[in-house]
Amino acid sequence: MAQGDLPAFTAADGSQADHDFATPLLADAARAELLRFMAERHQGLIPVAVEAWDASVDGAEVFDGASWHAFSEAFIDAFALRAAEQAGHLDGVDAAEEIIPRRNADLHLGRRLTRVLIDLRLTLRRLAHYVAATLDHRLEWQRLMTRTRALDETLKVSVH
Repeated sequence: MAQGDLPAFTAADGSQADHDFATPLLADAARAELLRFMAERHQGLIPVAVEAWDASVDGAEVFDGASWHAFSEAFIDAFALRAAEQAGHLDGVDAAEEIIPRRNADLHLGRRLTRVLIDLRLTLRRLAHYVAATLDHRLEWQRLMTRTRALDETLKVSVH
């Protein structure tokens, strides 16, 4: 990377394998969580997310690991297409105009869209991890966390 170049987004492709779900993921619950996330971080793109969801869900009411993975890929593609179309129709914005130093409107909006897509991939992945975790996983995590906390307390006492 030369001086003055913008850094590349390392997580931009985001392709990962599907999970084995411990419990099925309800489409309504997943949609609600996705829209909650959009309202929290990217509220201006909620209509785009709703359109992309409706175009991608294909009537599914429950997801397993493989169907969630396929849906997630389709959703991200549909969202990216719709968001790019929305950005292309911004009235009063010259694509070549510098928005911030060394970034024209096209570059700036393209990089913002890339960050939104990374956020969406992570949100969809977080949902997959949540339903893939079994009770045994959660008990193991709790055991390790408790052990770490006890070790930390022991080390704090021995230092003082």
